[in-house]
Amino acid sequence: MPALLDPDLALEFRVPVDTTGALNTGVALYNPGAAAATVTMRLLNAAGNAGSPVTLRLAPHGQVTRFVRDDLYPGVGDFQGTLDAPRRPPWLQ
Repeated sequence: MPALLDPDLALEFRVPVDTTGALNTGVALYNPGAAAATVTMRLLNAAGNAGSPVTLRLAPHGQVTRFVRDDLYPGVGDFQGTLDAPRRPPWLQ
């Protein structure tokens, strides 16, 4: 039996991010599908302004863990806001 049933899977997400001091928010992603998946994310600051997009490609049934400061946005410094991954229609990916 799978750990997560289809209704439990998130197709989009927004995660609070804090990289101040020794903090460094991380995200873990899983692709339950038989085809590769692409996830595009952006940092949003407190005013809602978006940073440059970061795209991750997940292999079929693949998983990945990334930290905001170390992996996704090296050099971001002290930051508080959100990491946004909106759902995109397949024809835009």
